[in-house]
Amino acid sequence: MKVSSILFIFVTLATVIACKNKKSIQPEQLILPYTNYIQEEAKSIDSIPYSKWLITTNNTTMATDSMLLTTKGWDSVIQAFIKPIIYDLIPTSYTQSSFADRATGLTNITYQANTQTLPVQQVIVSLNAVNSTQNFFSIQITKKFAKGEKKIQQQLLWQSNVNATINTITDSAGITNYATQKLVWF
Repeated sequence: MKVSSILFIFVTLATVIACKNKKSIQPEQLILPYTNYIQEEAKSIDSIPYSKWLITTNNTTMATDSMLLTTKGWDSVIQAFIKPIIYDLIPTSYTQSSFADRATGLTNITYQANTQTLPVQQVIVSLNAVNSTQNFFSIQITKKFAKGEKKIQQQLLWQSNVNATINTITDSAGITNYATQKLVWF
């Protein structure tokens, strides 16, 4: 209890200082290695003694499909979200904000793109100040890009030790399609 309280106070204090006086904290101190965390947890999924399922839903066919999956199959899907790594761009091309919620014990660090031309538009990292053994609670990455005539928006929601969901919205010639892929491993 004391360790989590100290961690919560430290994260809250760092957040308040970062919001009030950005010159006193180096930007590198608040850049979280979220892609490393996703990669490491993706590697560890194969060692979990439960089945791993990929559930895909598409609004055009109104069909849901599921299949057993290995990390190798999922790894190719998540690579699109963890590449390019934006750590070097955060101080100049992204606006950072933070919010500490005392009711849930979560602290959200948000990196919002300053322009629409960057492929990664937003990253939200939720840190768990209550459970000191698992600091990352969830990671949300939003990407926007064009592929020919198609405008695509994808969002990855990685929930630590539970599941990952990719929502894709594709707009082509005024027709919008939605697809969801969910990897469940709990």
